[in-house]
Amino acid sequence: MLMVFTLGFHADHVIRRLFKVREQSIDAIHIVTARPVVRAVKQAYSEIVSIVDRMRLPPPKLFDIAIESPAASTYILWREWREHPHIVADLSGGMRPVVAITMTALALTTQRSYVELYIAGEREDAAEARIPLNIITYALTKTLSQEKKEILQNLLKTPGLTQHHLAQLLGKSDRTIRAHLSELKKYELVQEKEKKLYPTDWAKILIELNQP
Repeated sequence: MLMVFTLGFHADHVIRRLFKVREQSIDAIHIVTARPVVRAVKQAYSEIVSIVDRMRLPPPKLFDIAIESPAASTYILWREWREHPHIVADLSGGMRPVVAITMTALALTTQRSYVELYIAGEREDAAEARIPLNIITYALTKTLSQEKKEILQNLLKTPGLTQHHLAQLLGKSDRTIRAHLSELKKYELVQEKEKKLYPTDWAKILIELNQP
């Protein structure tokens, strides 16, 4: 797993996220900030280096990008990240142009990678948003098949159906429904709890995008 962070003057969000995922297998840690790197950012980065060393995680790598050259900066980041199968990105810190460029590079990376995006406020108890970024790629590049659309429409109408109930409603085999559900779960359009299926709010967006 690759960890990606945007960095400004404070490293708190980086440290909090690393402690949350420290039990997972972290292959690399990339920090993105604006060029030139000012003293306060250097101090924040030094704090991250120290914490990472104590946690015995891979040493972080700093990317200072030129925000006046968004295409070139996006290309540099995309080239670095495109071969990583799983990316967890926390963009809670740093300048807004850095966050925008980083998010653009991550969105491009979703063609090959699974990307989880987190954004939270500065306070430790601030609300946090988690976005499965691959939903954007799915929405823009794939058209829902009629069967997948019917699955989502039925779940939106009657949440909590089982796979077998869906198969009966749609007149399809359990195997066919299972194959469709596998992809819908992969893109977090459907969640399963105790063998019951529920649509996510992302499913509502996909259904409306696929309206004629």
